[in-house]
Amino acid sequence: TRHKVVSGDVISRLARQYGNTVDYILKVNGIDRPESLRVGREIWVLQNPVFELTVFKRAKKAVLTLNGYFFKSYEISPGKPGLLPSGSYTVKRRVIKPHANAQPRSGASGTHELALSRVDTAPGLDAVSLQGAGDEFTFNQPPDGGAVRFRKADIEEIFLLMRTGDSVNFTE
Repeated sequence: TRHKVVSGDVISRLARQYGNTVDYILKVNGIDRPESLRVGREIWVLQNPVFELTVFKRAKKAVLTLNGYFFKSYEISPGKPGLLPSGSYTVKRRVIKPHANAQPRSGASGTHELALSRVDTAPGLDAVSLQGAGDEFTFNQPPDGGAVRFRKADIEEIFLLMRTGDSVNFTE
């Protein structure tokens, strides 16, 4: 839907009002900085979207749905068997440049990460994340621990759309 900016509108409040991420509103509307929003401008927003990601570990695929309908499919590199339990999670934290201090040669440091929290709060099964690969070689290597690795562009897209609290499900 379109929203006509009025006095007092700020990107963060509009993101909460419409259920979008700030990143989504900025990108889709070609806005460089949140403070450059101007009264009278019409911007595009999604009207209370519900994104949900399902990770199919054996098939090495993830499917993103929007309001219960297929939105997009992604190829993934799942974590090592046994370290990535099946079940329901929610996005706990959205992190830009999560491995800023990683060694540059490693290629493992993607640009974005979604840290997840298990819904049933089973002890010891909470350290799961969706990460970006630094390069194609790294994408093809199983990530350490309870992580799912996406290509850089894919995790950036998912990061743009999914909010804290959105659902992520893992299945065999």
